[in-house]
Amino acid sequence: MKEDLLNFISNKVFFYLSSRYATFILQFVVSLLLSARLGPHYLGVWGVYIVIHNYYYRLNLGIPYSSQVMLIQNLKDRNNCNLIYFNSLIVTGFLILIVAVCTIILGSVSVSYFDKYNISWQLYVLAAIACIEHVNYLLISVFRVNNQIYEIAFQQSITVVFQLVVLFFAQGEHLVIVLLFALLVSALSSLFLLLCRNRMSVKGCHVDKTIIKELLNKGYALFFYNTCFYFIMMSLRTIISSDYSPEEFGNFTFAYTLSNAIMLLVEALIFLVSPKMISMYASADLEKIRINMRKIRFNYITLIHLLMYMALVVFPYVKLLFKQYTTISSAFIFVSLILMTQSFNMAFAQCLIARNKEKKAALSSLIALAINLVVGALLSRVFHVEYQYVMLSSVLSMMVFSILLFVYLKEEIGLTWKRDTVSWRLLVPYLVFLATTIVGLNVSQYMIVIFLLLNLKEIKKIGETIFLIFNKPNIVNV
Repeated sequence: MKEDLLNFISNKVFFYLSSRYATFILQFVVSLLLSARLGPHYLGVWGVYIVIHNYYYRLNLGIPYSSQVMLIQNLKDRNNCNLIYFNSLIVTGFLILIVAVCTIILGSVSVSYFDKYNISWQLYVLAAIACIEHVNYLLISVFRVNNQIYEIAFQQSITVVFQLVVLFFAQGEHLVIVLLFALLVSALSSLFLLLCRNRMSVKGCHVDKTIIKELLNKGYALFFYNTCFYFIMMSLRTIISSDYSPEEFGNFTFAYTLSNAIMLLVEALIFLVSPKMISMYASADLEKIRINMRKIRFNYITLIHLLMYMALVVFPYVKLLFKQYTTISSAFIFVSLILMTQSFNMAFAQCLIARNKEKKAALSSLIALAINLVVGALLSRVFHVEYQYVMLSSVLSMMVFSILLFVYLKEEIGLTWKRDTVSWRLLVPYLVFLATTIVGLNVSQYMIVIFLLLNLKEIKKIGETIFLIFNKPNIVNV
């Protein structure tokens, strides 16, 4: 018994998930402290910095994703893996050059959005952070294929640790500047560790046009998909920060940060199994793919919805501590709806990508992004709704995105509407929550009751699955 306990505690899955959940708790605490020390206005300013940072990062042309897929496909050929890694670095170098050129151009012209938030030299610091993180995320993709979980855990935790440290040295506008440089230092620290612990070798490697072409061909569709998908939320944040006051965007940022921290609980598990998922979805055994996809989707969607409903019970008490955030409760409700709707597409896009159907995933995300932009602009600039209701554009676009992906997979691997969409046990409370939110009826604290009544047995099954991953850590190896 003692030996089993020691093996359980010492396995890499336990370590990784423990570190991620510790980071989740820390990030939650940091989010609360940040909100208190910055206030709505400067939290809105910090939120804009993060939006710009995310735009820079999304200029990665899908190279981290395409390199990971290619490394998994060539896992048994070490020399070829080294060659793929070397050529991925070459392409990443060109991406860094693109970031530098874009920054020089943006810095030399007057942009009203930047003027609104007094952004000048900060743009260059954000660009430097993005350049470092382009390399970091390429290395993280390589480390995941090599099952180097400990290094990944460090990289994913260091930023929030730095943020916690600097919180006590400034507040207001000065804290925003200190946080910006903390982000730069954490990126540099991660780069140093990842380079020191890197198992890949570039000795004897050369520029291979065939590999670069494959990286770009696979990468551009992945880039297009990932960019359009993430731009759904980024464009929403841009619309709100542009069309509404910094204080309102600060309320939105607070709600989004807390909701996103909750998502880390589940995303940590998904990160561990994602390479295994890619390998499985590429299989010729369609029945095996369908069975495993149902299990993954069932566990993921149920867990996301459970956590969000639980958070909605607790959140009103958090609001009492932050009375200056006057619209935080309604913002959190709408953000929760977006993330719950987003969960419906789980595993669909990954399966299309693994089966070399990146273009279909990309087209789906492009259509969803277009809907988000058009509906969001109409709601904010034509109908002049409160900023919370602009978020309904993202709820709609996520719905459309999930439906499009399902239609493509129905043709590709034979999914069925009855067995492979969303269980009625999940759909009923979700639709009740959505409908009551749209009409302005706040029943969010009571949704957990409906959800538990319908899904108690399913939640027990999720616990069994999580225990299996802990008990058999090799299950996540590629």
